[in-house]
Amino acid sequence: MPSESPHPRAEQFKRTVAKIAGTIQSTICLRCLEGPPPEARTPLGLEPPPPLCPKLSDWLLCPWDWLLRRAAQAMGPRLRSCCGTGSVRRQSCSPGTQYGLASCAGAAAQNLEVEIGVVGTPGASASGSPGATGPDGPTPQQDSADVELTVAMLRHWLQIICVVLFSALLCICYHYQVYAASTEAGSPLPLTCHSHLNKYDTRKFGESQCGLGAADCQPTSSWRSVRCNGWCAQDQGDDIFGRKVVGSGPYRADSKLCMAGVHAGLIDNQGGCFDVRVGGTSSGFVGGDRNGITAVNFSSWFPVSLELRPSPGALHCGYDGWWALLALNVSLLFFLSLLRLPKQAMFWCMLTALYWYCAVAAFMSHVQTTTVVERSGEFMVFALVSHLMLWEVGGGKLYFPDTARGAPIDLLVLELLPSLPFLHINLMGKFFGDYDLNRAILQSWRGPLIYIVGAALLAPLAIVVLRRWYRSGKMRSCVCSSCKACAALLLITILITPAGCNLHLHHYFVGLMGWLAARGNSRAAMVARALSLGAIINGICLFGILPMWDVGHGWYPTNAVIDSGSAGTSVQWTGVEAGRVDANGTATELHLSWALVRGLDTNGCSGGPR
Repeated sequence: MPSESPHPRAEQFKRTVAKIAGTIQSTICLRCLEGPPPEARTPLGLEPPPPLCPKLSDWLLCPWDWLLRRAAQAMGPRLRSCCGTGSVRRQSCSPGTQYGLASCAGAAAQNLEVEIGVVGTPGASASGSPGATGPDGPTPQQDSADVELTVAMLRHWLQIICVVLFSALLCICYHYQVYAASTEAGSPLPLTCHSHLNKYDTRKFGESQCGLGAADCQPTSSWRSVRCNGWCAQDQGDDIFGRKVVGSGPYRADSKLCMAGVHAGLIDNQGGCFDVRVGGTSSGFVGGDRNGITAVNFSSWFPVSLELRPSPGALHCGYDGWWALLALNVSLLFFLSLLRLPKQAMFWCMLTALYWYCAVAAFMSHVQTTTVVERSGEFMVFALVSHLMLWEVGGGKLYFPDTARGAPIDLLVLELLPSLPFLHINLMGKFFGDYDLNRAILQSWRGPLIYIVGAALLAPLAIVVLRRWYRSGKMRSCVCSSCKACAALLLITILITPAGCNLHLHHYFVGLMGWLAARGNSRAAMVARALSLGAIINGICLFGILPMWDVGHGWYPTNAVIDSGSAGTSVQWTGVEAGRVDANGTATELHLSWALVRGLDTNGCSGGPR
């Protein structure tokens, strides 16, 4: 039997759908993603952009070039007698470049490519023939070539000496910042903002730490000097963890020591030293707001109290030198750029200086020797990842300012200064809140709002970078690669989540993605890479090399109630926190805050944990 012909309306419907799909594909894939026609495209470029403020760069570079040239002219005969003969090397003199060599190098007006013998080789000529000299001795071109090679040698050794001296200077300053604190009683005990005066500090947040019968907080008549980190007033946390200081002098003995010191006015946000002593019993503690710290009331008896006083003879106790160390690092790196340090060497000096500043000084906290060893191991991993992902794959070797040719302003304005905001992202979190990129961020409106505002501030920079991608015809490949990466990340997350893991995008990982996306030699792309570098370094120094999937991170319980029926009248409940949260956001463990008292005061808590 002959086959039935398709219905005319069905055929028309198929043609209409195909036409609409073709139009959408043409509009999205060809017009929006393909970019302009090939003849109108602008390539991303394979070298750094023209330098910022070339005249200012010339003015900054000329004194050092002039000093090196004078030293080469004065030390040339001595260096020739020391170096003797050797192989021939080729040097390109390009006095007309845009990087400021024209006014300082003193070479001929035209580009010269001369073969230069090792300084001191008798009879070396500009043409490369060892015996070709002028009738009355070396030619002017030979003298100029000898001076240029001597300048290069002196510059090379001066760069090495400066790097070694600057490294030693920074090590001394870091040691002074972290370990030079002293009082009349000797070296103070370093504490964090969450430290308790107890024997076994196993809990991070504010539950009672004095133990059964206050065995871990026994009264004593001796004072002990302690040293606290900075920014403790901004480290109180949210309400569920906020009961960290009880009383206003004397304080309950399980209060956070450093926060109690801020509340008492003995230290400020720069940190500092004070003396502490465990006192006797108290019938109650009166709280109050003081110096940015909220202390709560406790209207029951407690076996021990906490007494504070200023430390006599306290010296170098604050961590307020972090800004001076930051300025010193930036100044030394800028000075190295004036010496025309090679591009790759300048890149590694910058990464090393910023990493160790962030690891030792930026957090305004004590750094133990074991922590320094751990940071050294993490730095090796960071160096390997930086070489592969930032320098080779991410285009650092193409787009980093060529400081050997003279680009000090570019290094300062486009690389160093833009990296500083995200290099201190932990300090920003103390003022605006610390919200991780996981499911718990949706529990409060403040977390999404902060990320939305941050994205709006960075949007103009992202638009400029994406516009360069569009004009170069690379937008489609960029979007496709990003979609593939997101799809792979989503697929892996779906497969791993049943095992109890949740996706957690640490900001160093977000910074790495930002560096890889900010390709091109535009100044906007350089600023975007610098911002990303600050986030990468801060994340690694703050958290270490952590995976993208964490176990137990998710929703915190919105509320919890305490059943005091089984406790009788022997305990005082003071708080509750989620100790472990499974992949579904359900609290599987609660940590209760309590203290022994004679009478039970529920203090706003009722019911029982379920």
